[in-house]
Amino acid sequence: MKKFGIALFILITLITGMLFWLRDNLDGLVRDAIVKYGGQMTQAKVSIGNLKIDAVNGECVISDFIVGNPKGFKTPYAFKVDKFTVALDPATIADDVVTIRKIAILEPEVIYEKGDGMTNFDAIQKNIADYMGPSDSAPSASKKLIVEEFAMIDTNVFGYLY
Repeated sequence: MKKFGIALFILITLITGMLFWLRDNLDGLVRDAIVKYGGQMTQAKVSIGNLKIDAVNGECVISDFIVGNPKGFKTPYAFKVDKFTVALDPATIADDVVTIRKIAILEPEVIYEKGDGMTNFDAIQKNIADYMGPSDSAPSASKKLIVEEFAMIDTNVFGYLY
């Protein structure tokens, strides 16, 4: 019985340590994943200045978020956002319908560039579709989202034709 108690104590200590490590490193892990996989999917540089997750309240704040342009476009980026906030109801995360309490996009800048035969957003969309692969299979059951509040403030849109 004593060995079982020691093993249980060690297991609980390991799990607690892993949870504390995850709590302290979650922001960096998510930030790195968005930059890495976002860049691979879009074939454009993706950068994030800062990312902060409050898992208890279901809120994520991203600042200085930039999606560059794929090769062949002249402008420095397709869009950038000064601050992007998403707040969801954590109680609904495992449900079929996830409630997003708020999406707030502050000071976005969009640069729409028409190059040879397509726009930068067409190229990004095509790159994402190529990355995701063919969707020949039957539609699968997916989560539904309810967005209670959406705000986009101080938007700047620029267009360039070459």
